[in-house]
Amino acid sequence: ELKQRWRTLQHVTISPTRIGAITQAALALNNAWK
Repeated sequence: ELKQRWRTLQHVTISPTRIGAITQAALALNNAWK
């Protein structure tokens, strides 16, 4: 799952708004896994 997500992220063109969204998603996932 993680590898698939990173592959998807790598295909995405990084823009400031997307970086913010990705950061929020990463934080949400971290909280969910705790």
